[in-house]
Amino acid sequence: MRAIMSSLINFSNKLAQQVRPYHFYFLMVIYVLASFVFQDGGIIHPEIGIRTPVYLSGRPLLETIFDPNVMEIQGKYRPRQLSYFFDFLDAKFIEWSIVNGLPHFLSLTHYAGCLLIAMLLWRFLIKNLKLEMFASLCILALFFFSPGPFLAVSFFRSAKIGVALMLCILFILIWPQIRIDNNLESQYPFGSPKKIMIFLCAVAASLFDEQGFFVVCLAAFFSWLHYENTKSKHFLSIAMVFAMVAIFILIYNYYLSPLIIYHLNGYYPDFHYQFSLPWERVFSLFFLQQAILFLIDNLRFFLGNLTQLQAAFVLVAMGWLNDLKLKKIGNNNLNEKRQRNLSAYIPGPRLYFPLILIGLVILNLVMVARHPLISIGAAYYWLPVLTILVIITSLVVNFAFDCGPDTKAILRLGLIIMILGNLAGLPEQASIMSSRSVNERIYTVRMLDALWNMNDTTHQEHSSLKTDPLLAHFKKVMTANQGHK
Repeated sequence: MRAIMSSLINFSNKLAQQVRPYHFYFLMVIYVLASFVFQDGGIIHPEIGIRTPVYLSGRPLLETIFDPNVMEIQGKYRPRQLSYFFDFLDAKFIEWSIVNGLPHFLSLTHYAGCLLIAMLLWRFLIKNLKLEMFASLCILALFFFSPGPFLAVSFFRSAKIGVALMLCILFILIWPQIRIDNNLESQYPFGSPKKIMIFLCAVAASLFDEQGFFVVCLAAFFSWLHYENTKSKHFLSIAMVFAMVAIFILIYNYYLSPLIIYHLNGYYPDFHYQFSLPWERVFSLFFLQQAILFLIDNLRFFLGNLTQLQAAFVLVAMGWLNDLKLKKIGNNNLNEKRQRNLSAYIPGPRLYFPLILIGLVILNLVMVARHPLISIGAAYYWLPVLTILVIITSLVVNFAFDCGPDTKAILRLGLIIMILGNLAGLPEQASIMSSRSVNERIYTVRMLDALWNMNDTTHQEHSSLKTDPLLAHFKKVMTANQGHK
């Protein structure tokens, strides 16, 4: 047994020595190509059949994105106009692809967002954490081949991937302040340009989706909490920036955006959706259980298709490692400062990890209470929290690598096994998602068949598409394009 372990450790060490930076770019190419082929043209969500003709109608862009009666189901007003803008770009990309002979309904925004997140994290892992290339590559492979990035690529909404990207940028902007001992803060000025960048990214996250606004509020709370624990002036500034963002978004939601909507489209939005949270579900033990499982499922499908029990154990282990290594990312004199400055009622850093998990469960609880069916095949909705879990996992792996060379070698093998688990689980996850959208899949197959054969005068599209507005639009565009030629 000892000989087998020694061989595995030697294999792991040799494998790690072979990794070069170009392997990361090769991984990105593999991700895009594999996902593109696997999706087989994507799937047309019912909302897309309604919104795409509007995006492509030539209507002024501002009028379109500030028209909640069209952009949302049943006119439910939600202040996420930034996501509508990127949805518009996706629609134009799909139109361009169809005109140029490659019909599909995949989201360029999704691919670009996932690739940007991976590039930012790669630089963070290598340059900031000083994590070895092999482990960094494995973590990003787990991200790419988890259900959210790999399967949620059909054109639907850019909201969640937009939030995920902004959260990644915000973390990287704030990370240097976490590493600085506040006795040395004067040597590392936290200037206005960085504060402005944090403000803009937090505003963008909030305007992509309500998940972004919720996480911004969480960030304000934790920044204030860290200030109370460390008396770091930098974190007081960060907390104030996030608080200003939250106030601005509330003003925008309830005052500025409705005025813009009225000016452009002649009506005020209906706030019923925002004020009608189903409280009986929020306080239901059943929905609380679903929210916890929503978080656990997100983690387990990211870490190699674990069982729910195994994923729960991993969360506990992450918390334990975080507790052991806390002083390495905090201030060395933190305990002394807490005794001198803090109320006993203010949670210390050892409670950050469980408090983050509680915050994420509350976020999930609100989602599943509003939309109970998203807990089935929910890859798209997982994306923002998945990004947070990727960051947490990266930190935990970095902590674990300090435990010695043998631990490193075993962790590398574990990461490889988890990647294989992700790959093996993707077909089942795709099947679960498809089971919810049989009619959409049938419609998409018929639509793609018609689009691929638009130039064939002998081809007859399915009778159900005779009056389809989406197909009619693409036929009109193709005819106009041929006329210009």
